Amino acid sequence: MTDYLNFSATSKKEWLMVNGVKLEVAPLHLEEGDYVLVCLIDNGLFDAAAVVDSERDLMDFRDQEDDRPRSWWIVERKRVQQEISR
Repeated sequence: MTDYLNFSATSKKEWLMVNGVKLEVAPLHLEEGDYVLVCLIDNGLFDAAAVVDSERDLMDFRDQEDDRPRSWWIVERKRVQQEISR
C-alpha cells in the first residue's frame, strides 16, 4: 500500500522544496538506498504526495493515460519515515 505525506503546517510542495530535490523527469526504475522517490500529484482541489516504494507504484504513477500534472522528488529516506510515523 502506498504511503502519502500529509502536513498541517505547510503545503506538500513547500515541504518537498525544503527537504527534497526535484527531478526533471520520472525515473525508469527505483534505486535502493538512503533516498526515496516522492510523486507530487495535482488533483485539482488538493495535492497528493505519494511515497513511491515499489516498481508497481512507479508504473502506476507513471501511467501515460493519467493526465494529472505531477512532479518527481528525491527525499532522504529517514526524513520521509519521520513524517509518515507522525
